[in-house]
Amino acid sequence: MAAKLSAPAPFEATGWETGWLDPLSFEVTNYKESASFYSNLLGWKETYDEGSQHELMIGEVGDIIVRGGNPNDPNFGKRRPQATAQCAG
Repeated sequence: MAAKLSAPAPFEATGWETGWLDPLSFEVTNYKESASFYSNLLGWKETYDEGSQHELMIGEVGDIIVRGGNPNDPNFGKRRPQATAQCAG
């Protein structure tokens, strides 16, 4: 079943097919919570957790890396000092 578009496509079909997404990646504020969310909602399979990011398999399509804050880090949620610009002169 094909969806009907309300506007014409911006270019002609290429005939290309996706073989594998390797890897898709995004950053979140709490990567553990987000990895669990997508695993439970979409059935993505968790592979390994490095302590600052978690890789999940997206079925037979590819893999995704969820990066971000770690709630087990003692500094989680604390503000980092902002860098200030120094002007010479």
